[in-house]
Amino acid sequence: MLIKNTLYIYLKLDLLNVYFKEKFIMKKFKFLAIFLFSAVIGLAGISKSSASSSDVIKSPDSKNAMYIPNGNGFTKYMSTSGLSQDILNDIKSILNNIKGQTIYVRDYSMYQRLKSLGASDITNSSDEIVKTAKAKYGYNIYMVRF
Repeated sequence: MLIKNTLYIYLKLDLLNVYFKEKFIMKKFKFLAIFLFSAVIGLAGISKSSASSSDVIKSPDSKNAMYIPNGNGFTKYMSTSGLSQDILNDIKSILNNIKGQTIYVRDYSMYQRLKSLGASDITNSSDEIVKTAKAKYGYNIYMVRF
């Protein structure tokens, strides 16, 4: 009987040990998940790529994007953040690079953010890109300059 009780207690302790190990491992995974989530948020920033005039007019990923003419095409700056304040910080981080240049924006909320940072509206309805976007696709393209 003593051996049976001892085995029973040992088995219970072993099960508790497994339970606590699993709980400890789950806690580690929670911390890892929180860390990875924080790292991904920290990676949010602004991406820079080349674009054509047709991208300015009809690109499906124009949310939080700015297009700046660079001679034979456009440079596309796009914020990868989803938070409004982070998008403003992204714009501020490249402000020196885009001062004095015409900026084309299709997203109205991005247009408002640029205006809130002091950009002047220079939208010209006779501009070829603005005219084409409105006539063919029904999009409004805004032009601003710092």
